[in-house]
Amino acid sequence: MYKIKKEMYHFDSLEPRPVGRRPGFEKKINLAGKEREVAKAELQKACENKEIIREARKRIGHVYHPYDLITGESQDASTVTNLLESCFSEINKAAAGLSERCHNHIEKAYKVVANLVSTIAFFWTMVDQHIENNDFSVKEGKLLKDRLIPGFYLSFVAEKEKDQARREQIKQQSVKLLSIIRQNDRSIPGIRPEKKEFLIELI
Repeated sequence: MYKIKKEMYHFDSLEPRPVGRRPGFEKKINLAGKEREVAKAELQKACENKEIIREARKRIGHVYHPYDLITGESQDASTVTNLLESCFSEINKAAAGLSERCHNHIEKAYKVVANLVSTIAFFWTMVDQHIENNDFSVKEGKLLKDRLIPGFYLSFVAEKEKDQARREQIKQQSVKLLSIIRQNDRSIPGIRPEKKEFLIELI
């Protein structure tokens, strides 16, 4: 009780609080406004970086193929390496201010690049071996590598593509590449008749 009365006496003896704003109020308001603008800019930058990382991750799936899915042009191991390196370069740049945990995840993903590139190199080694072992001529081998394999490959990839617009784009290129196959008898100009059935089966 004594403690309560003492506190009441102390409160009653305080000088009345001045009416109006506290000293330095305007300065604090201005500072808060500046901090708010900085926070908004940082949030916008973070959102932009998040989108950059999302697009770069998506592009990794698009470029990791022995053929360009839009043009149908071949991509050797060196080409795919450069494309993947470009994707990870963008990711690392956008993730500069993220936590150590995030950087560890990026580093772990990057370690897989070597295996991805090895798979592309293996693909082309097998293609060359099939062409050589099955007695295809130089002209037939070129048709195989430049038109038939990419045509069927793109057709396969298109079936798995979830984005409708991109799926149609890949399909169109596949149809264009495979247009050398005659519809009436499935013959292929430039390919010996005795090689046709084996070729289609091989692909």
